[in-house]
Amino acid sequence: MKHKQRETVYIITTIDNLDSTVDFEDQSPETFDRLEDALADAQATTREYGLRSYVYKCIPIRQVDRGKIRVTKLQGGME
Repeated sequence: MKHKQRETVYIITTIDNLDSTVDFEDQSPETFDRLEDALADAQATTREYGLRSYVYKCIPIRQVDRGKIRVTKLQGGME
């Protein structure tokens, strides 16, 4: 799914590793623009497969520009 730059994105994943870790390289996580949509999909996945689902909130916090490398703190970034 495509998302606008500098906007919050919600990612859904299930924990299917035996050591209870998340590995985003093994799977392509589902992404959503709205929290409500992400929660609805996570609930449906849990009902259907019986797996615990997690919704992650991804917030852009830094912007790195090319040329003379500049790092800019984005408004709303927590760190």
